[in-house]
Amino acid sequence: MNTQDILTRVNAAMALIPKDDAYAIPGTVFGELSTLASDLEAKLRLEYASSKGATDATRTITKMLNYMKKHDCRESLHYAWLDSDGRQCACDGYRAYRLKEPLPLEPRPENAGEAFDLNGVIPKDLRGYAAVPLPSLQEVKAHIAVERAKYTGKRGGFVALWDFGEGKPVVNAEYLRDLLQVFPDAAEIFCGVGTKLYSPLYVRCDAGEAVLLPVRTDRTKAEIDAARKAKEDAEQAIQAQAEAEGRDPEYIREREERRAKRKAQAKKALDEQLNHIRMEMALSEDYALELDEFEYLVNLMDEIGMVA
Repeated sequence: MNTQDILTRVNAAMALIPKDDAYAIPGTVFGELSTLASDLEAKLRLEYASSKGATDATRTITKMLNYMKKHDCRESLHYAWLDSDGRQCACDGYRAYRLKEPLPLEPRPENAGEAFDLNGVIPKDLRGYAAVPLPSLQEVKAHIAVERAKYTGKRGGFVALWDFGEGKPVVNAEYLRDLLQVFPDAAEIFCGVGTKLYSPLYVRCDAGEAVLLPVRTDRTKAEIDAARKAKEDAEQAIQAQAEAEGRDPEYIREREERRAKRKAQAKKALDEQLNHIRMEMALSEDYALELDEFEYLVNLMDEIGMVA
């Protein structure tokens, strides 16, 4: 007898109980059967997900939604929903998933409230974002284990953080782990930089999209304050230059943006040339730089220094 057969018989038994006695209260026959039916439904969904190769994703999002049911009064976030394009969405206020192929999650009841549009939180324009390679699931799990072993605070207060590095955001490491379990094929994450350091982080892959809110830390606060100050100083410089040249500030602003773009493209090209030389040196144990190659390498590094 499989899970579906057992669930069918439990539902049939529940249907035999008179309506006057059908109270989903622990300790009553109907209450215990209701709990058993819910557990069997969850098991059946995981079995179906396993057949599709989506067990981890289903288990992860189910766990997120179950937590919301217990700890958050916003019923509209207790269940997944389908958007106007048929994509399955789930959100807990800190992270959101939008999947192209729906997972076998608990159906959304009609009285769950109106679901909101994730287009409002998923970035449409990635200017001001940097693509950062995602760590492996094993790396993040190991990091969480190490941080948990260090924790000496009160029970229930543990939060592991994952720092993407200087100039990049910090996120909840357990949320990042979950994201990697839902989208194991994702290779990179788009992080807001500069004044966008607190913007949602964004992931996209063949299976769908996700956003993850960053965590504010002393480092990121100092960096975003510095970025805002630099932006204000740059705007003041543009206004002064426009006044000196008798031009519209927008013209000066666009001109500086073009210069910055050309500078970034030049640095990228120079970095690629330097990486090519490094690769040749790494692949050949007896590789020796000739004098002209050495001079070229020195000049190349000088050029990168001027562009940087």
